[in-house]
Amino acid sequence: MRLGEILVQLGLLTPEQLKGVLDSRDLFGGRIGTQIVQRGLLDTDQISEGLGRQMRMPAALQRHFDKADPAVVAMLKPNLAARYMAIPLVAARSGVKRIVVAMATPQDMLVVDDVAFALGARVEPMISAELAIARNLKRLYNVEVNLSRPARADTPANPSRSPASHEFPAPAGPVLPPFPSASEPAAADSAPVLAPPLDAAVSLEDAVHRLSVCEHRDQIADILIDFMLPRFGCGIIFLLREGSAQAWRGYAQGIDARAVETVNFPMSVPSMFRLAQQRAATFRGPPPPEGSHLHAQIWKYLQCQVPTEVVVIPIAIAERVVILVYAHGSDGGRLPESYVQELQAMCTAAGSSFVRLIQQAKEGKKPPTLVPL
Repeated sequence: MRLGEILVQLGLLTPEQLKGVLDSRDLFGGRIGTQIVQRGLLDTDQISEGLGRQMRMPAALQRHFDKADPAVVAMLKPNLAARYMAIPLVAARSGVKRIVVAMATPQDMLVVDDVAFALGARVEPMISAELAIARNLKRLYNVEVNLSRPARADTPANPSRSPASHEFPAPAGPVLPPFPSASEPAAADSAPVLAPPLDAAVSLEDAVHRLSVCEHRDQIADILIDFMLPRFGCGIIFLLREGSAQAWRGYAQGIDARAVETVNFPMSVPSMFRLAQQRAATFRGPPPPEGSHLHAQIWKYLQCQVPTEVVVIPIAIAERVVILVYAHGSDGGRLPESYVQELQAMCTAAGSSFVRLIQQAKEGKKPPTLVPL
């Protein structure tokens, strides 16, 4: 059940109150739980309890934050606590080293693994309203977190298609933001990513070495993008979660990288991405007719012509595809064989790095230091 439905079922909200919140989400953005609290309808504990019922996991309430062990809280650096919207509360007193952590997104296993790695312990997650996490980040770490997600005025009013909220199921169709307008001037800090010349590119050997010693999953994504930039006209790393593909890192010629990273679409729709996922093998060739509508929307948003050849490479962890790496050529033409083979090798190395980081987090081991190249 959706969070709003659960709150109505519990008698905490009326159907009319829920409808009022949902109708305003396109004006104000943000998660439904945060808007309910900000309207004064419920408090964060009630939202956390509703989320706990939805996620079938224990909820972290304000009394848990109030009793948090300062020494355990200090184990997670403020910037990481804010990045992951996570606050460690208490350490288990027996058995394997375990730490109870209040989290806004405990369903995101990559985030859980990253927090476990940072703490050097296994994580026992508890769900908490994001507003409760934000307020306690300020109280415990003196860190401010901006939760506002203003909606675009030209976004259609359809709250069930909001990819920013886990309270709603995966959308039935592609979720792409409004197409960038060529008449709108770009902000000074949002210039498109420009590819370095090929002779300045990181070699495959050096890139694989960097992957073998990186300390964080974000570094893996950055290394992959750095490697693709001079070789491909477009490169996007998609995370697969809850039946959807969400752009994690990416670039395309002539468009801000941050805009690329808003692309989100369901994996239930036939596409070249679903083919690579289902086969757990590289898809390479002309874009298939299956999924042509989805492909066309993505390329239109990226402001690029239909490529002659594309490549989609899956990255699996424990035999489950969790990441897809997409690329097409600078001129939209055929891809050099050497570029594709090198990218496949990079994706294999990236998968090994993910496994290494997860294993180190479980064992509480500190990884080797990343040596600048």
